Amino acid sequence: MKNFIKKLSIVFVGIALAFTVAACREEEDVISLAEGDWESQVFHNRVMGFIFEHGYGAEWEDVQADTPVVVQSLRTGDIDVNSEMWSDNVTSYQDDLEAGYYHEIATNFDDNFQGLWIPGYLQDDYEIYTVFDLIEHKEMFYSTEVADEKGIVHGGPSGWAATNFLQNKFNNEEIYGDLSDAFEFYPLESTATLNVTLVDAYESEEAWVGYHWTPTWPHAEMDLRLLEDPYEYDYDEGTGNIPPTPVTVVVTDGFEERYPEIFEFLSNYETSADITSEALVLMDELDDAMEAAKEWLRNNEDIWTPWVPEDVADNVRDALQ
Repeated sequence: MKNFIKKLSIVFVGIALAFTVAACREEEDVISLAEGDWESQVFHNRVMGFIFEHGYGAEWEDVQADTPVVVQSLRTGDIDVNSEMWSDNVTSYQDDLEAGYYHEIATNFDDNFQGLWIPGYLQDDYEIYTVFDLIEHKEMFYSTEVADEKGIVHGGPSGWAATNFLQNKFNNEEIYGDLSDAFEFYPLESTATLNVTLVDAYESEEAWVGYHWTPTWPHAEMDLRLLEDPYEYDYDEGTGNIPPTPVTVVVTDGFEERYPEIFEFLSNYETSADITSEALVLMDELDDAMEAAKEWLRNNEDIWTPWVPEDVADNVRDALQ
């Protein structure tokens, strides 16, 4: 875990303008991969990039940006590929697809879970199983830096649909009034910061509750438990738990015409939350995303070779030796 702590010190600052992303592009014939501040996307980008380069002879680059900038840059063609589009977390997603700004061509994985989580030791010691069970233990979650005599529920970045959903929950006085009286929902503006609060609490076995999702390295390395919500899911009302979200591979309009063979490869790209979580543990052990991607490719030919023609697979195998 210590290797990831070093990475967590890098916090994305603010929301860059879309033209900044465009300025970062090196050349028009370089495939640009969107890269957010969560580790699973870094892993998938390295796998894709290695196959681009050594399987197809294509140049590539990663472009770091937060989700709103990525979406805008896909619309304008300043980013070519997003390997992890959390489709339900992008409020404009369906409208953008219908407008033809970008295209969904594969589902990377759809067996994920997101919502409010606590460390397993809290559930075992205090029998906290639902969001309502938090109320009688609010004192454990106090943070005088944020709110007096209220517990803190850490949230994800503003602008994410999941963050808006949880804000809707805490604004729903009819159903969750007692919860919002006891707790302050506190969004954090980067997943790196969110993870720092989680790791600090977990390593000290202190109280922590907040938004998180699978697959991520904390879930691969820590015992985290998703809190239940007995109500039926309704986004606008904030009720229930968020259902699994299709995490898709999308490409900007015109990508298929420019890179038809790579388009076909990306159309076949499919993993799972478990596969991704195991890869994130490997990233932590090796402390190098590209080395982890290469090791994963060596050990998982049964998964990735069906994505590409045999000659491309042979090129990748040669590069891995």
